[in-house]
Amino acid sequence: METDSELPSEIIGFQILSRISAKSLMRFKSVCKSWSSLIRSPSFVNAHRKFYRNKHSHLLLTTWDESARQQHFFSVQINQEGSPTLVTHLLKLPTPPGKNVERLYEALSINGLVCLYLSDTLFPNQTDHNHPVRIFNPCTRECIVLPHDLPAYRTIRVTHHFGFSSQTNEYKVLQVKRFQPLNSTRDMSFMVKIFKLGTSSWRRIEADIHDLPFDPLKCQFERRSVCVYGAIHWMHDSTQNIIAVFDLKDERFRAIPLPEDYDYRIHGINDKLGNIFEMEGCLALIGDKQLRQMNTMELWILKDYQNQVWVKETITFPFSWRELVYPVPFYTIHTGELLLLQSSRLLRQDSACKSTSMIVLQLQSSLIQSDAQGNLSGSSVLLAAEEEQALLLGPAYFGHPVVNANKDKHWFQLGMEEAFFLCYSLKCLKIAGEDKHPKDDHELWQYMKSQKAAFPVFYKAYSHLRTKNWVVRPGHQYGVDFVAYRHHPSLVHSEYAVLVSSEGDAVANGRLNVWSDVHCTLRLCLGVVKTLLVLTISKNGDDAASPSCLANCTVDERTVTRWNLEQSREEDTTDDVESQAMD
Repeated sequence: METDSELPSEIIGFQILSRISAKSLMRFKSVCKSWSSLIRSPSFVNAHRKFYRNKHSHLLLTTWDESARQQHFFSVQINQEGSPTLVTHLLKLPTPPGKNVERLYEALSINGLVCLYLSDTLFPNQTDHNHPVRIFNPCTRECIVLPHDLPAYRTIRVTHHFGFSSQTNEYKVLQVKRFQPLNSTRDMSFMVKIFKLGTSSWRRIEADIHDLPFDPLKCQFERRSVCVYGAIHWMHDSTQNIIAVFDLKDERFRAIPLPEDYDYRIHGINDKLGNIFEMEGCLALIGDKQLRQMNTMELWILKDYQNQVWVKETITFPFSWRELVYPVPFYTIHTGELLLLQSSRLLRQDSACKSTSMIVLQLQSSLIQSDAQGNLSGSSVLLAAEEEQALLLGPAYFGHPVVNANKDKHWFQLGMEEAFFLCYSLKCLKIAGEDKHPKDDHELWQYMKSQKAAFPVFYKAYSHLRTKNWVVRPGHQYGVDFVAYRHHPSLVHSEYAVLVSSEGDAVANGRLNVWSDVHCTLRLCLGVVKTLLVLTISKNGDDAASPSCLANCTVDERTVTRWNLEQSREEDTTDDVESQAMD
């Protein structure tokens, strides 16, 4: 008897596909027309976004290659534990030369879509009106250029703002122009246009400057805007003490009052980003009249948007605001932590130092821009590093410097796991053989295996720890495979002595086969104040013929400690005392 084994589309779409990564979904659109239509539907997009909203966050970071006049964009994923993971290079854009300041791209992001426009360094949101605006999708790597027309005005200030309305399920780019017409002595005028994604042209919004509930010529359009609740918000620089609002559904301007105890003239920090930002989906204000002398910052958060209910909270810094180089709140990630922007650097409120991942990001960017190439040398790789890269390889803890007579070159010797990680995982290093031609991933994998039979197992262990944002170094001096640091080595000694084993085979390094090995290793770890971490790699039936096998491998972590009889007795005594006290 035949039965219909096809799953309902609701289960396929909202119980299965909604949990798939965006990168995989782009491939799944080609399975059939129904899947393609489902994945593109607004209801599915909302379900997918809600599922991943509390799983991780992505940061869009950028660097500028001055020599090539190119701007690079990278994506950094922050996992469920709040740790930055590896960096993905997204795209590069040419930057034109500026007369007085460098013209670099600024970005606005809504639900993963990014609006890019050329700006100057004085006002981040003021657009270079000689260049078009772009919309970029990091998941599909698709980039569209919005229609562009050169204005015929004597002087002009153009700003662009990106927003989304959940009521209409529409993304819109708002263009605000303040200008003086040619052959005219009149004061500055005001014009607003809007572009809806999915259309082909800009549309003018009729807005009489005299009918608006605020003076648009005094509104901080050139500073940061915030889109929440289907509306774009700006601070208003006047005695009105209001926030200017543009409703994306009705396409009309309005105003909402500032908190009663907030006066922009007193509390305003006057940072180039402005005093307004988004905090956990709410509109928030920053600033304090005594901030420059103290180590606290006041936040006003609009918890109830409809009823205009503001709640005041306080951030306490470990040092004075001035000593910390004036950090200001930037955004909140899915863990509830608040990111602070400090002199063009992103900081976490609870971070005490520059994270290892940020150093690795800088190294990755530098190697990509220089098209770096290493050379195979037996069971290691030699890399001729530039001055900037030499200063980053050390703090990022990749390789060892090699002394040489050539002062113009800095040579580093990379271990096989380190070199393959930079080549295969970070994709920022090419590796050549004796013929001086770069090897592809498969060729390099086969070479590494020929030099070290257990290389697949050891590399999986190394990359597993590196993707947790740990620093991993060789552990031969301690009689183990690796030593691992959860925090930067400049702050702490290595916490873990790592041994690697392979499930189904003998232990990959031939260790811990008998009890005497376990006892000796634990005694050694105790002597150097480290915890023994055993990583068991399961290949799950894969023959490790190519690096694609790494996706099928799983890692089991186990820490092994030595039982201390005296400590156990003390803990038992403490438990008895606590039990008697409770009775």
